[in-house]
Order: sequence, then structure tokens, then C-alpha cells
Amino acid sequence: MNNKVQYLLLDQTETQLWYLVDEYNYGGANKAHADFLGINKKDLENANLYDFLSKEEAESCVKGNKQVFKTKENTYTEEWVQNGKGEKKLLSITKSPIIDSCGNVEFVTCSAEDITEKREYETRLKENEELFREITENMQDMVALTDKYGYFVYAGPSHELVIGYKPENLTGKNVLDFVHPDDYEWMVEEYQQFLQTLNPKKVEYRYLHSDGYYIWLETIGNVIHDDYGNVKRVVFSSRDITEHKELENELINTYSIINSSPAVAFLWANEDGWPVKYVSENVIDTFGYSAGDFTANKLSYADVINPDDLGRVVSEVYYYSNDPDCVKFQHKPYRIITKNENIRWVDDRTYILRDDDGNVTNYQGIILDITENKVINDKLKENEKMLDDVFESIQDGISVIDSDFNIVRVNSKMNEWYEENVPLEGKKCYHAYQYYESPCEKCPTDSAFRTGKTQMDIVTGLPGSKPKWFEIYSYPVINGDNGEISSVVEFVRDISDRVDAEQKLEKSRNMLQDIIQNIPVGICITDKNGYFDSVNPAYCSIYGYNSDELVGKHFTVVVPEEYKKELSSLHDRFIKGIDELSGEWPVIDKDSNPKTILATATKVQDFDDEPKKVTFVIDITGRKQTENKLQDYTNELERLNEIREIFTDILRHDLLNPVGIVKGYANLLYKKETDENKLKILDKMIINNERAIELIENAGNLARIDCMENIEFNRFDIGEIIEEVIDNMRFSMYEKNIDIKFVNNGPYYANLNPIIEQAFTNLINNSIKYNPENSGIKVEIFDDIDYWKVQIKDEGPGISEQDKKYIFDRFKRGEGKKVSGKGIGLAIVQKIVDIHEGSVGVEDNPDGKGSMFWVKLKKSYT
Repeated sequence: MNNKVQYLLLDQTETQLWYLVDEYNYGGANKAHADFLGINKKDLENANLYDFLSKEEAESCVKGNKQVFKTKENTYTEEWVQNGKGEKKLLSITKSPIIDSCGNVEFVTCSAEDITEKREYETRLKENEELFREITENMQDMVALTDKYGYFVYAGPSHELVIGYKPENLTGKNVLDFVHPDDYEWMVEEYQQFLQTLNPKKVEYRYLHSDGYYIWLETIGNVIHDDYGNVKRVVFSSRDITEHKELENELINTYSIINSSPAVAFLWANEDGWPVKYVSENVIDTFGYSAGDFTANKLSYADVINPDDLGRVVSEVYYYSNDPDCVKFQHKPYRIITKNENIRWVDDRTYILRDDDGNVTNYQGIILDITENKVINDKLKENEKMLDDVFESIQDGISVIDSDFNIVRVNSKMNEWYEENVPLEGKKCYHAYQYYESPCEKCPTDSAFRTGKTQMDIVTGLPGSKPKWFEIYSYPVINGDNGEISSVVEFVRDISDRVDAEQKLEKSRNMLQDIIQNIPVGICITDKNGYFDSVNPAYCSIYGYNSDELVGKHFTVVVPEEYKKELSSLHDRFIKGIDELSGEWPVIDKDSNPKTILATATKVQDFDDEPKKVTFVIDITGRKQTENKLQDYTNELERLNEIREIFTDILRHDLLNPVGIVKGYANLLYKKETDENKLKILDKMIINNERAIELIENAGNLARIDCMENIEFNRFDIGEIIEEVIDNMRFSMYEKNIDIKFVNNGPYYANLNPIIEQAFTNLINNSIKYNPENSGIKVEIFDDIDYWKVQIKDEGPGISEQDKKYIFDRFKRGEGKKVSGKGIGLAIVQKIVDIHEGSVGVEDNPDGKGSMFWVKLKKSYT
């Protein structure tokens, strides 16, 4: 068999398979194991146990792994493991070391079977059947009594819930009358065999619902004998497994084979006796024969099938093979004879392989030894009474209480929950379950005794026990002879998770309410028509109202008259489909004072699936006033061109303080905010604020340069200065994915003041600013006789010939869209270069689109 087929089989088995490369790490796993853990199969490759198991489970696994790697021997353990759904499952785990040629453990293969249900069967208690009828009245499984010919004598109420028939309408009808035609013949045979052997047997078949469609049922039958050992009644316990069967059919292809698993893979030729073309090496574990015994044509697969079962197996293969649409089928369990002549029961799932013409060429089979399970189930079915099946199949706790509050009987779930008080039978229920010395004040069982009606209550569990909360339904049991209540059956359900979730939800709701009431951001909720549902204190504070004055009013009560129609229309469009709504809006407070807000709205659904708008509001009136004041100052400075005295005074007293405050609050909100819409607004605010700060700082730098006296010059390498400037620009380059090319072939010595770095910073920063994303900038240094000429070439929009004439003048800029800014940065460059007795200019980029700025600085020869 090729690797592809082996991997296909590996992911088709329900057996969990994986292998370990060391005590801590996976090598890989099949789909069944990944599904059990709730993890993608790919994520388990080379994964560490601690990455997805709890610390306790991981440590337990590592301990067992170390034993296998150390002893080099197989280990077999039974362990409770939590699956991906949070359920505890009992697994039978086999770990087998694979030894290399040097005698070292190369890796460890592992397989696991879920034996939870098997263990539950083994631990069922045997009880009497006196409470049969009352329990069946309140359970979801269908329980019915028939005579030995299969005619209904009694049908429980659940029949109406599951198959739609009223119990009284079933009396006198035969249970087989409703079986699907395709299942009828073998069901009759099964029933006759059951009456002959009297061995309980579980069957799955299709049953007619009263609405005319078929559902899948799983049924277990038991017999009730008279005093002479004759069959008096047959009791059937049935449940709806339609959903399970649908899932089973979807997953039937997910079986696999690996040598460390209990499943055996076969590839049979479509010939007489089914010669074996391939079989997995672990065949010897089940059949006793080696793989070579089969593949060397020493025996065919038909040779090992029990002769009593061979005819049926042949018929099944023939039947399914003649169906051109059939690609897979499952045999009914049959027996094989091992090399040691032992009889083993096997489960056989077969896949039909056909050629392009539809002819059957081969069969692939997955064989699983089910002897142990079959023996256990058969033995349990022989020894268990009907009531035990009903009593223990219920997942909730069951407790039967007599009129003196004595516990008469419990199921295993109650023993599990109240383990410290086991045995529970014979004790007072109020003491065993609550440690009380007298009946509980609001006891549902006491009420059921007194009223004769079903009662319900929610109570706490024992201190320190895992279940914290129980939901109890108490059903009175009526004595058929005298009509008196003989006992009460308590159905107990662990609702700890539900109560915890409700408490956490309530806590979260209260916490959210506290946050909404105390957050310094205005929040309002309006219905689909625009009327206030609720407002928080911060929202009221912005407008000067209290909540009672706003709730129930239309939101336009805070909107100026000239904007009401526009904003009402915008609200309607938002409710009908706009995903995002944010912006700055003019509003008025209670006293009709104008304000400006920054608002972001999001849409939510209420419990009736009606849309509502939640709006977050920040009062930015002060900020807008600051921005307007800043703009007024800037315009005044540009008009008067009195940068040294006027701008320096503004910088100190009126600009840096409010802009710094805006920056601080904006950054603080940005760090705390999580809403994407608000973050976009804050990001825009921060960027514009940074531009204002840059403008102020550039103007300040220009004023500072104008005031410089007694400037000192020292010998510096221009190439090193440019390298440092480029390094400082890395973040800006990264943001626009701009590549700056500069080859330093220096040194290029000149007598400079450190302020020269500012000139190169401004020039390169301008190039980055106006360059498009994903472009380049080229910096070069040339020898120009007594000067070094530094050229900076960009790929920006370029500069017109008219603008080139005064691009370096203070507060001068071109009127076209290609040149923006306030004209201070390049004026600083001009001033710094003038201080160094150099020159600066701009030309079109000779290499193509863009501009080339150049600076000439005198060389230093000493």
C-alpha cells in the first residue's frame, strides 16, 4: 500500500493516533486525536504538550512518556483526559517505543480508545423495578411493555414526544408494524432470535413517525419472566439517535490504521476468497498470522472467517458491490478464527475501489477487534434488569425519597456528587444533601408530598463540592392501589456553569454600567427613530441637561436648527445600512450656546432585533477654539513677516501651551481607546497637531538661527553627518517604504557648525514628505573644485520654474498643489548655508521625475 493510501486510512479511523519525538513534543497525530483535543491537525506537528494541555495533564503525560523512553517497554494506562469541548473522557492509552538499529528509542507511537461509555456500563448498579412506571413518565427515552409477540401493552408518554403517537393509540399494535420496510425482515429475525436466546441486545433501525417520515431509534430489549420462568412481558427502552446516525454517516470515512493501533488495514483483490494484496503489520495482534502469511498467498481472507458467518459476509459484499453508487459499507459484526484457533469478533468497514468503467477491482477494509466489548456488553445485557438501564442511563442525578424524608435509592451521579456522604441510602435527604438537622424550609420534595404536584427549586451543593448549584424537579409517585403518594422522585441537574455564567454576566453588566456612568466620554443610545433611550452623566454634562430631560426626546434637541434636517437624514441612512459614522458636528447646549463635538456612532441590536445607535461624544469646543486661534496667529505672522519678536512671543505664551495640552490629551485618549473609528479620528487629530508643533518648532529654529552670534566652526566629515541624518529618518522612511541610497566614499571634510545637520535634515525630510510611497531618494557628494556639492534627488511632484525663484524665502511658497507648507523649513536651510558661506539651490531631477536640491560647502584642507 502506498503512503497516500496509508495516510488516508490513518485519518479514517476513530482510534486516536499520535507519535512523540521525545518526552515533551509531538511529532504528529491523526485527525481523530486532533478532533478530540479540539486542535487543528497541523498545529500538533512538533507541538509541545504544555502548549495545549493544562499543566496538570501535561505533567502527567510527561511522567508517563519518560517511563516509556527510559524502560523502552510498552505501557498501557487508563487516564481521564479533557477533550476540546471541556468534557472529561476516560481513555485507554497504549504507548509503544520504536527502537532504532542502535537500540535507542527513535520515537514513541501512541493510540487511545474512548472507554468512557464502556466504563459506565461496567459500573451500573442493579436495582429493583418497582419505580419503573413513575420514572418512565418523566424521562425522554421511550419505555414500552409488550407481550411476547410484540404487541404494545404499555407505552410511556415519551412516545408522543419522540415518534408523535399518543400512548393510548399504540396499545394493541405490534412494535414491528412501524419499522422501515428495508429493516423489517432482519428486525423480525432479530426479535425471534432474541426470544429464543433471551439475551438482551441493542439494535439500531428506522421507525415511522406519525408525520410520515422515518427516524433512527436505538432499542434495548429485556424479558420479564413469570414464576415458572416463562416469558411474560418484554420491556423495550428506545431513544432517538437520528442526529447521531447523520453524524456517523458523515464521519464514516474518518477511519485509519497504524501499527500501534488496534485497527488492522487490508487491501483485498476482487477475486474468489479475497486474496490479500496488503495488510498492516499489526495484523498479528488480532489474527495471530503475520502480514507475510497473507501477502504470500498462504491463505486468503475468506480462510480466516468463521464458516458459520462466511455466507453472510459474502452476501453483504455481493449486495453492496452490485450497487454502482455504493463506495463504502459496514458489515454486521462477524467472527474470525485466529492462528491459535481462537474465535474473535470483528467490526469490518469496507471501501469499494472501482476502475474507470465502474468495475470493482479491490476492497479496502478497516478491521477492529470488538471481542472484549461484545463479551462485556453481552454479559451486562444478560445480568442487568430493565429498570437499571432506565435508572442509570439518565445523565442527571436521581434520588427517591420516602414520606419520612429517607433516601430510598440514588443513581451513580448522586453518589458522585455527594461522595463524602456515601452510602446515601437510608439517610435523611436534608442531612445528606444539605447538612441540615430538619427538613429544608422551602423543600420541593415536601411540597410535592403535600400538593401531589411536581415542584421545582434551585439549591446549593455541599460546601467544598464541585457542583455549586442544583436544579431539582420533585415528582410525586402515586400508589396505584390506594392513590396515596408513596414516594417522591427527585431529578437533580448540575447547573453550576449556568449560574456562574449568569452571575458573571450580571457582574459584567454592572461593571459596564459603572464604566458608562463614570467614563468622561459622553454616551447616548437612540432608537431607530432617533429618540433617546439612555444617556450617561458625561453626555448630560456636555449639554447642561439631566437625563430625565433628554430620555424620550429626539436627538435633534441638541442640534442647531439649520443642521436638524441634515443630521436626521444621516441618522436614518445610518440605521438602514451605513457601517460607520464619525465626524465633528456643531451642537447647542441647554442654554443655546454653540459647541463642537467629536462623535462616533456604532450600531447594535436589542433583544427584539431592532437596531439602535450608540454614539460616543467628546466635547472639542476648547480644542477647536485653540485650533482657530493657532490659525489666526499663523496667518498674522505670515502677513506681517515679523517672525523673530512676534512668533517667539506667541511660541512662549499662546501656542506651545495649548498645542501641548491637545497633544497630551490626544495621546492619552489614543492609548486608552480600543474602538477603531475613534482611533482613526484621534490619529488624524494627533497628525495635525504634530504638524502644528513642527511649524512652531521650525519658526523657533529660524528665529534662533537669526539670533546666533560668535558661531564656532570645526572640521567635520559631511558624509558621516549625512549618514547620521539618514539613520534618524528610518521611521519616516519605513512608514512610506522609501529607500534612500547613499554611498559614502569620503571623507569629505569641511569647517562646519553642528547646526549644518539641521539643513540636511530639512532637505531629506522634505524629500520623504513629497515622495510617493514605495519610491526612492538618492544622495550624492561630488568634488566641485574648492567645494563639496551635496545633491538630493527625489521622485516627488517637482517644483515649477516660477516657484523655484523664491522657494527658499521665508514664509514664501508656491501657489500650486505641488508645493505645500509654510515655507519655513527651506528658509532655515538657506540661513544655515549662508552662515557657512555656501550656496543652496533646486533643479529638476536630471534622472527623471522629481526635484534635485543641492548644497555647496567649502572644503577643509587642514
